[in-house]
Amino acid sequence: MILGPIMIRLVYELLMMAVLLLKNVISINNKLRSQNGNEEKNGIFMAPDMGDLRQQLRSKAAQPQNPQPQVPQSAPVVKFCGKCGSPLNEAGKCPNCDNNHPQA
Repeated sequence: MILGPIMIRLVYELLMMAVLLLKNVISINNKLRSQNGNEEKNGIFMAPDMGDLRQQLRSKAAQPQNPQPQVPQSAPVVKFCGKCGSPLNEAGKCPNCDNNHPQA
């Protein structure tokens, strides 16, 4: 019984805050518009000018593409010893294990 009127009052207060916010935003927009001399070059609801973007896309489409795509060079594969984990030399042998050196 007590929660019903409290909820109605909260909803009413939130609606009143939304109305006041809208009223303030409209008045701020009107003040800014009057300072700019009623010029709406870049209004909030105006569509952006896409002419420059279209021109750039047309110029890119008109440029010829490279017929031979460049293939990236792959890095040489480095192999490691299975026992000690050190890199193998050019012959594929471990410099530590194959030279009969004791491991540290």
